[in-house]
Amino acid sequence: MGFGVKKGYRDVGVGTELMNALISHEKTMDLELLIPTTFSSNTRAIHVFERISYEETGRIPPCLFKNKTYLGTMIMTKKL
Repeated sequence: MGFGVKKGYRDVGVGTELMNALISHEKTMDLELLIPTTFSSNTRAIHVFERISYEETGRIPPCLFKNKTYLGTMIMTKKL
């Protein structure tokens, strides 16, 4: 699953609230570990993950070519 926050709704806590709602739902499924990924250049997503106690646990080297540059992936984890 993936999602983004539309311009005009950013920087007001919408991403954090979406993630908190997702975490609450995942707790009802008896999950123990959440492992989202995001592009290493996506500083907004990384900020949201860090704000709600996700930790960086790995990186995938740049492998996707977009806007004339290769993008890497950051792997985050959170224990429930």
